[in-house]
Amino acid sequence: MGASVHATQKRVFIVVKIRSSADLGRSLRFAERTYAMYSFDKLAEGLFQTMAEFGLDTSLMFVTQTGTLFYAQNKYELSPLEKDMFLTIHKEGRFCDFGSRTFCNFALVSLLIKNMPLENPERYGRIKDTVPWILGVTDGRIGALDVSNVLLGTHQKVLDTINDLESILTKALEDVRLLDARLAKSDTGIDTRQVNLGLASALSLLNNLAREQRQVGEMVEHDEVRKQHMGLGADEVFSSDVDFF
Repeated sequence: MGASVHATQKRVFIVVKIRSSADLGRSLRFAERTYAMYSFDKLAEGLFQTMAEFGLDTSLMFVTQTGTLFYAQNKYELSPLEKDMFLTIHKEGRFCDFGSRTFCNFALVSLLIKNMPLENPERYGRIKDTVPWILGVTDGRIGALDVSNVLLGTHQKVLDTINDLESILTKALEDVRLLDARLAKSDTGIDTRQVNLGLASALSLLNNLAREQRQVGEMVEHDEVRKQHMGLGADEVFSSDVDFF
Protein backbone atom coordinates (compact mmCIF):
# COMPACT_ATOMS: atom_id res chain seq x y z
CA MET A 1 0.00 0.00 0.00
CA GLY A 2 2.80 2.40 0.95
CA ALA A 3 4.74 1.56 -2.20
CA SER A 4 1.64 2.23 -4.31
CA VAL A 5 1.10 5.63 -2.69
CA HIS A 6 4.76 6.49 -3.17
CA ALA A 7 4.61 5.50 -6.84
CA THR A 8 1.50 7.62 -7.35
CA GLN A 9 3.13 10.61 -5.67
CA LYS A 10 6.21 10.14 -7.85
CA ARG A 11 4.09 10.06 -11.01
CA VAL A 12 2.28 13.23 -9.91
CA PHE A 13 5.62 14.92 -9.23
CA ILE A 14 6.93 13.94 -12.67
CA VAL A 15 3.77 15.21 -14.38
CA VAL A 16 4.03 18.54 -12.52
CA LYS A 17 7.70 18.88 -13.50
CA ILE A 18 6.91 18.13 -17.15
CA ARG A 19 4.11 20.67 -17.18
CA SER A 20 6.33 23.26 -15.53
CA SER A 21 9.02 22.60 -18.14
CA ALA A 22 6.45 22.98 -20.91
CA ASP A 23 5.29 26.28 -19.42
CA LEU A 24 8.88 27.49 -19.24
CA GLY A 25 9.47 26.41 -22.84
CA ARG A 26 6.45 28.34 -24.07
CA SER A 27 7.52 31.40 -22.09
CA LEU A 28 11.06 31.37 -23.44
CA ARG A 29 9.76 30.83 -26.97
CA PHE A 30 7.52 33.88 -26.63
CA ALA A 31 10.39 35.99 -25.25
CA GLU A 32 12.60 34.98 -28.16
CA ARG A 33 9.96 35.83 -30.73
CA THR A 34 9.10 39.27 -29.36
CA TYR A 35 12.13 40.63 -31.25
CA ALA A 36 10.31 39.78 -34.50
CA MET A 37 7.07 41.45 -33.40
CA TYR A 38 7.45 44.81 -35.10
CA SER A 39 4.09 46.35 -34.18
CA PHE A 40 1.71 46.49 -31.23
CA ASP A 41 -0.83 44.41 -33.20
CA LYS A 42 1.74 41.66 -33.85
CA LEU A 43 2.81 41.71 -30.20
CA ALA A 44 -0.80 41.30 -29.07
CA GLU A 45 -1.31 38.50 -31.57
CA GLY A 46 1.77 36.68 -30.31
CA LEU A 47 0.73 37.10 -26.68
CA PHE A 48 -2.74 35.74 -27.42
CA GLN A 49 -1.23 32.72 -29.16
CA THR A 50 0.93 31.97 -26.13
CA MET A 51 -2.03 32.40 -23.76
CA ALA A 52 -4.06 30.02 -25.94
CA GLU A 53 -1.29 27.43 -25.55
CA PHE A 54 -1.86 27.71 -21.81
CA GLY A 55 -5.59 27.17 -22.42
CA LEU A 56 -6.41 30.71 -21.29
CA ASP A 57 -9.12 32.99 -22.67
CA THR A 58 -7.82 36.56 -22.42
CA SER A 59 -8.18 40.20 -23.40
CA LEU A 60 -5.52 42.85 -23.28
CA MET A 61 -4.61 46.52 -22.85
CA PHE A 62 -1.38 48.23 -23.98
CA VAL A 63 -0.40 51.67 -22.67
CA THR A 64 1.61 53.38 -25.43
CA GLN A 65 2.97 56.85 -26.15
CA THR A 66 0.23 57.40 -28.72
CA GLY A 67 -2.65 56.18 -26.54
CA THR A 68 -4.23 53.13 -24.95
CA LEU A 69 -4.83 50.08 -27.16
CA PHE A 70 -7.31 47.31 -26.41
CA TYR A 71 -7.35 43.79 -27.85
CA ALA A 72 -9.55 40.72 -27.48
CA GLN A 73 -8.41 37.18 -28.19
CA ASN A 74 -11.24 36.55 -30.65
CA LYS A 75 -10.72 40.03 -32.18
CA TYR A 76 -14.11 41.42 -31.09
CA GLU A 77 -14.35 45.07 -30.06
CA LEU A 78 -14.22 45.56 -26.29
CA SER A 79 -17.20 47.41 -24.88
CA PRO A 80 -16.76 50.82 -23.18
CA LEU A 81 -17.46 49.11 -19.85
CA GLU A 82 -14.69 46.56 -20.43
CA LYS A 83 -12.26 49.32 -21.38
CA ASP A 84 -13.17 51.35 -18.27
CA MET A 85 -12.59 48.25 -16.14
CA PHE A 86 -9.12 47.81 -17.62
CA LEU A 87 -8.25 51.46 -16.99
CA THR A 88 -9.48 51.31 -13.39
CA ILE A 89 -7.98 47.98 -12.36
CA HIS A 90 -4.67 48.73 -14.06
CA LYS A 91 -3.87 50.99 -11.10
CA GLU A 92 -4.76 48.42 -8.43
CA GLY A 93 -1.59 46.31 -8.17
CA ARG A 94 -0.06 43.26 -9.86
CA PHE A 95 -3.02 40.87 -9.45
CA CYS A 96 -6.74 41.53 -9.07
CA ASP A 97 -8.91 38.42 -8.71
CA PHE A 98 -12.66 38.18 -9.28
CA GLY A 99 -13.52 34.51 -9.03
CA SER A 100 -12.34 32.83 -12.23
CA ARG A 101 -11.28 36.21 -13.65
CA THR A 102 -7.84 37.60 -12.92
CA PHE A 103 -6.19 40.83 -14.02
CA CYS A 104 -2.39 40.90 -14.17
CA ASN A 105 -0.94 44.42 -14.44
CA PHE A 106 2.38 45.93 -15.47
CA ALA A 107 3.18 49.57 -16.22
CA LEU A 108 2.51 49.26 -19.96
CA VAL A 109 0.32 46.15 -20.19
CA SER A 110 -2.70 44.69 -18.46
CA LEU A 111 -4.02 41.18 -19.15
CA LEU A 112 -7.45 39.83 -18.18
CA ILE A 113 -7.64 36.04 -17.83
CA LYS A 114 -11.29 34.98 -17.98
CA ASN A 115 -11.02 31.28 -17.13
CA MET A 116 -8.62 30.79 -14.23
CA PRO A 117 -8.73 27.11 -13.11
CA LEU A 118 -10.11 27.50 -9.59
CA GLU A 119 -10.70 23.75 -9.41
CA ASN A 120 -7.00 23.01 -10.00
CA PRO A 121 -4.84 24.80 -7.40
CA GLU A 122 -1.57 23.44 -8.82
CA ARG A 123 -2.29 24.77 -12.34
CA TYR A 124 -3.71 28.00 -10.88
CA GLY A 125 -0.42 28.58 -9.08
CA ARG A 126 1.67 27.80 -12.17
CA ILE A 127 -0.31 30.32 -14.22
CA LYS A 128 0.21 33.00 -11.58
CA ASP A 129 3.93 32.23 -11.58
CA THR A 130 4.36 32.17 -15.37
CA VAL A 131 2.06 34.91 -16.71
CA PRO A 132 3.83 37.80 -14.88
CA TRP A 133 7.15 36.74 -16.44
CA ILE A 134 5.58 36.77 -19.92
CA LEU A 135 3.95 40.14 -19.28
CA GLY A 136 7.25 41.54 -18.03
CA VAL A 137 8.78 40.65 -21.41
CA THR A 138 5.75 42.18 -23.15
CA ASP A 139 6.06 45.36 -21.09
CA GLY A 140 9.68 45.75 -22.18
CA ARG A 141 8.81 45.19 -25.84
CA ILE A 142 6.05 47.82 -25.70
CA GLY A 143 8.58 50.33 -24.38
CA ALA A 144 11.04 49.43 -27.15
CA LEU A 145 8.36 49.77 -29.85
CA ASP A 146 7.38 53.16 -28.42
CA VAL A 147 10.98 54.38 -28.65
CA SER A 148 11.32 53.04 -32.18
CA ASN A 149 8.08 54.70 -33.28
CA VAL A 150 9.10 58.04 -31.73
CA LEU A 151 12.51 57.88 -33.43
CA LEU A 152 10.92 57.10 -36.78
CA GLY A 153 8.42 59.93 -36.38
CA THR A 154 11.13 62.39 -35.35
CA HIS A 155 13.36 61.29 -38.21
CA GLN A 156 10.57 61.89 -40.73
CA LYS A 157 9.81 65.34 -39.31
CA VAL A 158 13.49 66.32 -39.46
CA LEU A 159 13.75 65.03 -43.02
CA ASP A 160 10.62 66.94 -44.05
CA THR A 161 12.04 70.15 -42.52
CA ILE A 162 15.36 69.64 -44.29
CA ASN A 163 13.57 69.11 -47.61
CA ASP A 164 11.58 72.33 -47.09
CA LEU A 165 14.75 74.28 -46.26
CA GLU A 166 16.49 72.82 -49.29
CA SER A 167 13.69 74.07 -51.53
CA ILE A 168 13.77 77.55 -49.95
CA LEU A 169 17.57 77.84 -50.22
CA THR A 170 17.61 76.52 -53.77
CA LYS A 171 15.07 79.15 -54.79
CA ALA A 172 17.01 81.88 -52.92
CA LEU A 173 20.26 80.83 -54.61
CA GLU A 174 18.60 81.01 -58.02
CA ASP A 175 17.24 84.49 -57.20
CA VAL A 176 20.68 85.72 -56.07
CA ARG A 177 22.33 84.39 -59.23
CA LEU A 178 19.66 86.08 -61.35
CA LEU A 179 20.18 89.34 -59.41
CA ASP A 180 23.94 88.99 -59.82
CA ALA A 181 23.54 88.70 -63.59
CA ARG A 182 21.30 91.77 -63.73
CA LEU A 183 23.64 93.82 -61.53
CA ALA A 184 26.60 92.83 -63.69
CA LYS A 185 24.80 94.20 -66.76
CA SER A 186 23.93 97.45 -65.03
CA ASP A 187 27.46 97.82 -63.67
CA THR A 188 26.30 99.06 -60.25
CA GLY A 189 29.43 97.90 -58.51
CA ILE A 190 27.41 95.77 -56.02
CA ASP A 191 29.14 92.42 -55.37
CA THR A 192 26.80 89.52 -54.53
CA ARG A 193 29.47 86.84 -54.59
CA GLN A 194 29.64 86.50 -50.79
CA VAL A 195 25.86 86.05 -50.55
CA ASN A 196 26.05 83.53 -53.37
CA LEU A 197 28.83 81.58 -51.66
CA GLY A 198 27.01 81.66 -48.31
CA LEU A 199 23.81 80.28 -49.77
CA ALA A 200 25.70 77.62 -51.71
CA SER A 201 27.53 76.58 -48.54
CA ALA A 202 24.30 76.39 -46.52
CA LEU A 203 22.66 74.35 -49.26
CA SER A 204 25.62 71.96 -49.32
CA LEU A 205 25.38 71.45 -45.55
CA LEU A 206 21.66 70.74 -45.82
CA ASN A 207 22.29 68.26 -48.62
CA ASN A 208 24.79 66.39 -46.41
CA LEU A 209 22.38 66.41 -43.46
CA ALA A 210 19.55 65.16 -45.65
CA ARG A 211 21.74 62.33 -46.94
CA GLU A 212 22.66 61.29 -43.38
CA GLN A 213 19.00 61.38 -42.31
CA ARG A 214 18.01 59.20 -45.26
CA GLN A 215 20.73 56.72 -44.33
CA VAL A 216 19.40 56.59 -40.76
CA GLY A 217 15.90 56.00 -42.09
CA GLU A 218 17.10 53.22 -44.38
CA MET A 219 18.94 51.54 -41.50
CA VAL A 220 15.83 51.62 -39.28
CA GLU A 221 13.59 50.36 -42.10
CA HIS A 222 16.09 47.60 -42.90
CA ASP A 223 16.10 46.54 -39.24
CA GLU A 224 12.30 46.42 -39.15
CA VAL A 225 12.20 44.32 -42.34
CA ARG A 226 14.81 41.98 -40.87
CA LYS A 227 12.68 41.49 -37.77
CA GLN A 228 9.63 40.75 -39.90
CA HIS A 229 11.51 37.92 -41.63
CA MET A 230 13.14 36.31 -38.60
CA GLY A 231 11.83 32.89 -39.49
CA LEU A 232 8.19 33.95 -39.54
CA GLY A 233 5.77 32.81 -42.18
CA ALA A 234 3.34 35.19 -43.80
CA ASP A 235 0.38 33.84 -41.84
CA GLU A 236 1.86 32.99 -38.47
CA VAL A 237 3.24 34.81 -35.50
CA PHE A 238 5.36 31.90 -34.34
CA SER A 239 5.22 28.15 -34.07
CA SER A 240 3.46 26.74 -31.05
CA ASP A 241 5.72 23.70 -30.99
CA VAL A 242 7.59 23.42 -27.72
CA ASP A 243 10.51 21.00 -27.67
CA PHE A 244 11.98 22.25 -24.40
CA PHE A 245 12.20 18.77 -22.89
